[in-house]
Amino acid sequence: MIYWRQRSMLYSNASLQVILPHLTAGSPSAALAGGQNAIAHNSGSSQPDSAMKIGLVTLGDPRRNDTWSGTPYSIFTELSKRHEVDWLDPGGMDTRAIDLYHKAMGRLTGRTVRSYSTRRFASALGRNLRRYELEEYDLLLSIGSSEITHLETAVPIVHLTDATYAQMVHYYDGFDMNEKRNRDADEIQRKAYEASTQLIFASSWAARSAMNDYDVPEEKINVLHFGANQEAPAELVEWDHGEKLRLLFVGKEYERKGGDIAKDAVNALRAQGIDASLTMVGCRVSSDVQASPGLRALPFIQTISTFFREADIFILPTRAEAAGIVFCEASAYGLPSFTTDTGGVPDYVEDGVNGRLLSLDATGDDFADAIIELWGDEEAMESMRLSARRRYEEELNWDVWMQRFEEIAQKALTASKG
Repeated sequence: MIYWRQRSMLYSNASLQVILPHLTAGSPSAALAGGQNAIAHNSGSSQPDSAMKIGLVTLGDPRRNDTWSGTPYSIFTELSKRHEVDWLDPGGMDTRAIDLYHKAMGRLTGRTVRSYSTRRFASALGRNLRRYELEEYDLLLSIGSSEITHLETAVPIVHLTDATYAQMVHYYDGFDMNEKRNRDADEIQRKAYEASTQLIFASSWAARSAMNDYDVPEEKINVLHFGANQEAPAELVEWDHGEKLRLLFVGKEYERKGGDIAKDAVNALRAQGIDASLTMVGCRVSSDVQASPGLRALPFIQTISTFFREADIFILPTRAEAAGIVFCEASAYGLPSFTTDTGGVPDYVEDGVNGRLLSLDATGDDFADAIIELWGDEEAMESMRLSARRRYEEELNWDVWMQRFEEIAQKALTASKG
């Protein structure tokens, strides 16, 4: 379930420790149970024989690279290289009015109501989509659930998301509304899955929830990882193990992303005599944090490739994360990622391969100790840099995403003809 105004996903990690029964090798279920290295990928499916006409259904202009960390823009750009792609905007005056109403009521009552999780909003989106000649398209790609809940069409729909509402409601702050609102949002999610011909999840964590919480048939489920939205270098950048250890943190939400733990980690490193610095990009911090030794905090900058190029290690002790495109970007630059084992993160950071996964209760001292272990072994550091870049080249990039998306699209086209 992708939300354009709150660019994050949510879910209780504990609820996802369900072992799928009756797994068979090569099946989507087996892939989902396989953890971060497994992708539900039907190698028997072929790519479409010719260019498709695709309707991209989503709130938020995918031609802009400032929506949802630039992910819709990357998808729109990649698809347009090989296919004819139109943005089908389901928004309108009615949806904006509903959104404004809920925001005003939220300020008055102190209770959050997310418009896109209400029946009224979903119904308006469906009505607005009727202004398009949908039958002109070979395929509809939906980024978001509410948009397709009331969509009536014979055109096959591929729905892409990075979490389910069942996960989100108790994982990210601010998603737990009252019982009726939660029930409505959950039903919107279920109807979106039913309306879809094929489903794409950004992690096996989200895909397991779709199967366990919404009874989605495994033949409709595909796990496809995102790529790097920031421009990636053509090859691994040169690197020297200097005396100074340069850490990089990127994220808008200081608390949820674990900015306080990252700050504590650099303090612990410096206390142990390591000349460590931390650059925090994207979040607002207090004057006390800004004044911390070795720390500099910068507001969101559209192009942050320079910071990746200058860093030695990426740190994001996130408390909740549906996927984490920033891990793709760190791997593209050969930066080992030090993060937490939560949500969809293990699909993007494999412990000991392109970074380290620490427990959710890990402290700044714990992160410092793990960083020292790697930083103190130059050979291990270089090896992880190489394996991080390899992970990016083999999996965490949009070229691979495109190839696998076309296979999924072919499954959807075949299913619709059957």
